[in-house]
Amino acid sequence: MIPVPDQPTIDTPYGRRGSYWSCDEDAHGNGIHTGADYAAPAGTKVIAARPGTLAHCNHGSAFGSHQVEVRCPDGTRDFYAHMRARRNPGPVEAGQKIGEVGSEGNATGPHLHFERHATTTGGWSCGVVRDPQPSIDWEGDEMTEDDWDRMEALIAKVWEDKMTVTQPGTGEDVAKARQQVLRETWQKVTKGL
Repeated sequence: MIPVPDQPTIDTPYGRRGSYWSCDEDAHGNGIHTGADYAAPAGTKVIAARPGTLAHCNHGSAFGSHQVEVRCPDGTRDFYAHMRARRNPGPVEAGQKIGEVGSEGNATGPHLHFERHATTTGGWSCGVVRDPQPSIDWEGDEMTEDDWDRMEALIAKVWEDKMTVTQPGTGEDVAKARQQVLRETWQKVTKGL
């Protein structure tokens, strides 16, 4: 989900090379930009791109004093920097306001610097930074009741109402209702297990 919905254009994309940045420097000393920048007027609403747990963090003064990260269920985190205000830590839903655009730290003007990190916790380093586009493109992964109804109708053509499944770890065969197996499978897929 776009973290600055009122200014959806990325002004400086992830991976752009320049002398301002030090990650993955080329032979000319140009590193890559580690996030996506959204230029916007100071005070513009910043929202959580994905659901998770919001935490205050400090990955260095270059990012300003109102940094946050949203630790997501898939084991990654989204990092938000240069903001002038931030909400209190705790659970957040995608689309919920978490701060306001600012120009704190090393910034030439008000903007949000948005990154995706490969780990849920830990410090900032070039090794944890990933292209934030999957977070920007995130649209939710919850199945609606209509989704369940369609999927169950398709599965009903193939599976019986009850089936025997082998429990992981024990190897024991257990009879389970079709809906229970589907929900357990969906939970495992969405949690990346």
